[in-house]
Amino acid sequence: EKVAGSRYRAAAVKAVGTFTIGGITINVREHPPALACLLLQSAHFSEFVSAIIDEADFTTAHIFESESAASQATKGNEGKEDGNTDGLKKTTSSNQWKYDILEARSVATIKAVEVVSKWLPRLLMVGKAAREEEKRRAARVVKKRGDNMENQLSPFEVVLNSIAPSVAR
Repeated sequence: EKVAGSRYRAAAVKAVGTFTIGGITINVREHPPALACLLLQSAHFSEFVSAIIDEADFTTAHIFESESAASQATKGNEGKEDGNTDGLKKTTSSNQWKYDILEARSVATIKAVEVVSKWLPRLLMVGKAAREEEKRRAARVVKKRGDNMENQLSPFEVVLNSIAPSVAR
């Protein structure tokens, strides 16, 4: 469902405080505020990067399939031609799909770099705030029994498990 006046869709809400973004379900009530924000931001970041990569894969597959169909049609018509075609023109048209795929991949790379350059500083700032909050919480709770600090995700784990794989793609 689209948010009114926005180009983005609203995150799917299953229960209060539970969001599903790009197949990742996050319950913000299970985490401290800064860590919950980092989890939500990293989920959006991963979804954007995946969308760019999927679009590039779809475009290159479509170009390749079109080239394959065109090459099959060309092979079928070769016997019917009278031989007056220019060899350079034939080479250029037969290699055009390679240039199209290169262009599609270049455009996808440019889009990915734009997303990373916009989102990575934001993610690092939120991660830094989450880390500082984690340190303050550890200082307040000096090995209190019943505290779930061991079960709590750390900002570093979020960066390693969610953000780094998206950047590496």
